[in-house]
Amino acid sequence: MLSRCEGLIYRVCLIYANRSRESMEDLYQEIVCNLWNGYQGFRDESKESTWVWQVAVNTAVSILRHEQAMPQMVEIPEEFYDTLAEDQPNELMERLYELIDMLDEEEHRLVSLYLSDATTAEMAAALNCPLRTVERRINRLKRRLKELNEKEV
Repeated sequence: MLSRCEGLIYRVCLIYANRSRESMEDLYQEIVCNLWNGYQGFRDESKESTWVWQVAVNTAVSILRHEQAMPQMVEIPEEFYDTLAEDQPNELMERLYELIDMLDEEEHRLVSLYLSDATTAEMAAALNCPLRTVERRINRLKRRLKELNEKEV
């Protein structure tokens, strides 16, 4: 399961950690521990990736709240790209994650689901809201990211 969902976990780490190698590794380890501890409670009522995403986000949010720290914009070390879905460092992806840092907690949840290629129905189930609401939120999120990008350029 971990190998199938590793990319999803790393994306959550990118969104919620401050992108220093150490804090991303720490968050990854905490997520894996929580997955291990909670696996016997997984009842196959949702897709495996949805459950992993929920545990990963809940772990990340819990840690952030505990530390009461906002993510800082830190450049991603070159060697860390090997573990990501992209083969080569990509300036557009770096820019996207810089913009994601500017979003609030609810927007982080939605963007992490969106980037994990979850369907709209899976997002609605994970966020416990109607399908149409998810569609509207995605559209608003895209507009917000575009506006933030234009402001920062």
